Amino acid sequence: MNRRSSRTTKRRKISKRAKRAKRLFTGFICALIICVSGSAFLVSAQGLSDYDTHTYYKSIEIQKGDTLWDIARQTKPADCGSTAEYVQVLKDMNRLGSDDIQSGRHLIVACNM
Repeated sequence: MNRRSSRTTKRRKISKRAKRAKRLFTGFICALIICVSGSAFLVSAQGLSDYDTHTYYKSIEIQKGDTLWDIARQTKPADCGSTAEYVQVLKDMNRLGSDDIQSGRHLIVACNM
């Protein structure tokens, strides 16, 4: 009887240790996930504060005598680079195959606010 109770006591101790180890491991993993999530949130929030301008888009009507290059010079955002790059952006945005535009049509352009 003594041996049986001794074995049972050992099993209980081992079982308690295993449960304690599982709880400790689970707690560690939860703390790690919280730390990683929190740091990712802070990095994301800091990255957003660097940009104080937003790019909006508007539709303009092409007037007689307008060229794509003239419109690009007038509407190019400051952070866009060269006028040639912005002309390409306008062509891509408006699905234009060339620089040719027609009066009376509409063109989507970027504008900073």
